Amino acid sequence: MILRGSFLFGLLALLIFFSSGIVSAAIGVTPSSYTIDFEPNYKGDFAFKFITDGDTYLDITPVGDLGEYVSVSKSRLDGSGTIVASLRLPEKLETPGLNVIAISGKQVPKTETGGFGIVGEVFAQIRVKVPFPGKYVSVGLQAENANQGEDVELILYLENLGDETVSATTSLDIIDSEGNFVRNIPVESFPLVPRETREIKKVIQTSDFSAGDYIARASVSYGGEKDSVAEAGFRLGRLFVDIINYTSVFEKDKINRFEITVESFWNSDINNVFAEVDIIGYDESFKTPSITLKGFNEGLLTGFFDTSEIDGDEFEADIVVHYEGQTTEERASLRLGRGASYVIIGIAVVVLLAGAVIAYILIRKKRKKGKSRK
Repeated sequence: MILRGSFLFGLLALLIFFSSGIVSAAIGVTPSSYTIDFEPNYKGDFAFKFITDGDTYLDITPVGDLGEYVSVSKSRLDGSGTIVASLRLPEKLETPGLNVIAISGKQVPKTETGGFGIVGEVFAQIRVKVPFPGKYVSVGLQAENANQGEDVELILYLENLGDETVSATTSLDIIDSEGNFVRNIPVESFPLVPRETREIKKVIQTSDFSAGDYIARASVSYGGEKDSVAEAGFRLGRLFVDIINYTSVFEKDKINRFEITVESFWNSDINNVFAEVDIIGYDESFKTPSITLKGFNEGLLTGFFDTSEIDGDEFEADIVVHYEGQTTEERASLRLGRGASYVIIGIAVVVLLAGAVIAYILIRKKRKKGKSRK
């Protein structure tokens, strides 16, 4: 009875809390950003559409790097609308690299709600790429997962962010999970002029690789103070499904839910994955419905069984997972214990009571403010 009373009290308090007046609205902007290369005395205009579904104004303000060089066509929008940000850059900038100008759109309630104001804020961006003095090359690397024996595609990205032409020489190595060198992939050398980008694709044959995790590492030498380095991990799969977790505590004298978490070590989908569970020493077994297990992902197999015939608090079960003509087996140690429903109810009560306390405190603060105004 006390439990039920606490639950109802907490629920009532939360209803009071949420009915006291909250201003909240979704907010967004499109496009989210523009990117330009720095040019002396650059002039450009950029249109952004701000979107809000609430009864709010939007205050528009340039902030962040180079914000002093931006003006906006409107400083406030009445709901959704479009603004134009005008960028006027100087002859020279002393901040090499990526400079980000943010255009803030912040919600402002049109009317007092008598409650709590929750406002949103969204940022549009103008990204200005300022070249580094001298030689500087940025490198990026992307690798795809595959199954053992299949080809792996690597994509190397190079960009000259300096103000000098360079000759880029790249070393592309494959390293296993233990840090051992596996293979070097030849990459041709070539010049890069300032602001030039280059994308290079390489294909690795993995017929002599073992299944597992690998790292591709690209080091680019271009005559600068130090090499630019990028890494990308990739995984070679094998046809194996592992049992990584399962329900271990059950309620006595009832039909229980038995969940088995499995993980795929294969890069492709595995269809018709299911489990057979045999309760040791009892005439009790079940088979789960089958699922499709996505590549390198986890999945949940679910079945049900009756504990009414189980003696004692501890027992065992054999779990056999079937997939693609193969099986993975595990002997599970299980026990009978207190139902999880009580724990869930307890957590729910605590959350509701916490909400009630917060609501009470905020209401008291509101009343005090009202008295002070009088």
